[in-house]
Amino acid sequence: NNLGDKGISILMHGLIDLLLAENAEETKTGSGEGEHSDLQRKRLQLTELDIGSNQLTNEGLKCVAMFLSMNPPLEYLGLSWNDGVDLTGWRGLFDILKDCRHISHLVLDENVLRNEGAKYFAKVLRVNR
Repeated sequence: NNLGDKGISILMHGLIDLLLAENAEETKTGSGEGEHSDLQRKRLQLTELDIGSNQLTNEGLKCVAMFLSMNPPLEYLGLSWNDGVDLTGWRGLFDILKDCRHISHLVLDENVLRNEGAKYFAKVLRVNR
């Protein structure tokens, strides 16, 4: 993959639009029993997203963090091989992860986290149990 920041931005904004549309539909229809099961079938079923090796920088990771702040049903997020992200970018993502309860697998191999990034991530893991 070589989506870069621009491609990731387009992807993340598209996913955000889907989540916003779902929320608007839920608000509009209320919580009728038959309607509820229809909404469940229409809900975003994205549980895995691997966007590693896309030459992301802090800007691209901000878009990922924005999507994660919507609390999608994502359980697996692959972000390996994005060495254009520095500690500031990782901290921004990790701060969002404090409130993400669905993600159980996060792949960060071959990134430039260094000791400070790893320590910060460990703090986030203690907060999000």
